[in-house]
Amino acid sequence: MESVAAAVKVILVPGSVPFLILGVVIGAALLWGPPPAQRWSRRWLLALGLFYWAASVPIGADVLTAVVSYGYAPIMAVAEARGASAVVVLDGGKAHYAVAGREVIVTSRPSALRALEAARIYDLLGDPWVFVTAGSREEGPQARQEGLALHDALVVAGVPPGRIVIDTTSRNTREHATHMKPLLGRRGIARVVLVTSATHIRRSTSAFRAAGVDVVPSPSAMRSDADIRWRWTWWWPRADTLAVSQSAVRDAMAVLYYGMLGWLES
Repeated sequence: MESVAAAVKVILVPGSVPFLILGVVIGAALLWGPPPAQRWSRRWLLALGLFYWAASVPIGADVLTAVVSYGYAPIMAVAEARGASAVVVLDGGKAHYAVAGREVIVTSRPSALRALEAARIYDLLGDPWVFVTAGSREEGPQARQEGLALHDALVVAGVPPGRIVIDTTSRNTREHATHMKPLLGRRGIARVVLVTSATHIRRSTSAFRAAGVDVVPSPSAMRSDADIRWRWTWWWPRADTLAVSQSAVRDAMAVLYYGMLGWLES
């Protein structure tokens, strides 16, 4: 049942491939209708095409990201951390590859970028605890593997393994927040720097504060420096850029959903 609900959520998010396919099918079907329906079909298909073109070019994704993350920026000095003594980094998923009985699990692009930001904050604060909240809808070994993938990325980025604490019991942002509070309390940690993607930073910050966790947000980058160097491609559609736009739209919708459920800071 959860898999069906997840699929429905993806279809309903503008920027996703299922939404595009569904939109094209609806628009094409209307072309076979009466003249008024045909006119609306042409307008719909044109609007759909323009939206997906804008969402799949870097400058379009940057605009959407700037809107959903307005007012949030990475901390650049120790004073901006306001005495935070730990870092909490939220997992952004994993990539799972399996062939002929062998498998490799690595961090997703968002998780890798979050790991880099968390490592930067680790150096800035001078050897704090780094908490990885990396659960998923999968349970048992699969959830553990997802946490280990982000753990390994943090180690590669320069965080000592002994300073990383993994929590794999959370399946969503709400549970990340509620499960982290007692984990921090047992170590006497009153304030943390919260690291997640820029498109996710507003909802996660508000959810953590609503759960009673004092956080200082520091959003991670949405693309690597290697991508930024290719300025001439900023107007060229890219699949990874469309994923960023989809994330921005999805989280804007999720903020409304969390607000209706009372899961955000009032």
